[in-house]
Amino acid sequence: MIRHAAVAGSFYPKNSRQLENALDRVLKTAEPKSLTNLKGLIVPHAGYVYSALVAAQAYRQLLELPRQPYNVFLIGPAHHVSTSVSIGMFEAFETPLGRVEVNREICQKLLSQNTWLTSDPTPHLPEHSLEVQLPFLQKTLNNFRIIPILVGDARAGDIAAILAPYFLQPDSLFVFSSDLSHYHPYRRPATLTGQPWKLFGQWT
Repeated sequence: MIRHAAVAGSFYPKNSRQLENALDRVLKTAEPKSLTNLKGLIVPHAGYVYSALVAAQAYRQLLELPRQPYNVFLIGPAHHVSTSVSIGMFEAFETPLGRVEVNREICQKLLSQNTWLTSDPTPHLPEHSLEVQLPFLQKTLNNFRIIPILVGDARAGDIAAILAPYFLQPDSLFVFSSDLSHYHPYRRPATLTGQPWKLFGQWT
């Protein structure tokens, strides 16, 4: 089963060339940092017109990693369908840039070892929090599979416990999809270099 894009054309461009060009432009605004042992990112999941420049600062760092296969544990909140924790047991997630393969072996292992997890696909189908991360991953990692995890009514400590065996694996990366806060005031748009609404303001 393929999980088809649900928010292409609303949260980010549906046209593949437009999407790729815009991602290239925002990634060029980001600077590499002197990081060692990078294992994870915390990245916003708002529409790209609001979040792309911030997301690019995080994803730019992946370009500095060794070019090897990675398992990306992609973790985000479920906005639409009530769940505890749902593991996305799809064959792949599709975006305008192509398909991203799911590591079903790791997904199945998590499910078999933790009976409180679910593989219900329903929460994943309309969800944007994981989907909006995928085009950035496609632009910054050349060889990866994902372990898609949607979190609802669950304790952070329980999630950490099931993922702990993978934290030190050299091929593991973690992407935590979060808005951090909906309540802090925006800075004035003029302080955002590149005026993101001009990069992502119109698409179909």
